[in-house]
Amino acid sequence: MTATYREHRTATREFELTDGKHCFAYGEVRYCFTITPPRKAVTWANADRGFAPAEGATIEVKSIEWRWHNSETWAKADGSLYDLLAEVPEAWFLEQIEEQEA
Repeated sequence: MTATYREHRTATREFELTDGKHCFAYGEVRYCFTITPPRKAVTWANADRGFAPAEGATIEVKSIEWRWHNSETWAKADGSLYDLLAEVPEAWFLEQIEEQEA
């Protein structure tokens, strides 16, 4: 991945409102986020200030907005809606970055 780190990114996805059987509505969610670069492990061979395990890239979601139709303006998701929409694996964000840079 050649992502520019600590850069603000935006990704969107669709959602549907269902009761398990029937779909009542469709909408779109927009995520604004930043990515922090991965960190190499610090071992006895390269440690001058202590040891640390390797870490993968991390995602920090800055805001979540939603709308029912693309003719509407984006509305900020907060409270329970934010919590529900924030349950997205980091791998999805990394895939979005790769698609944007392709």
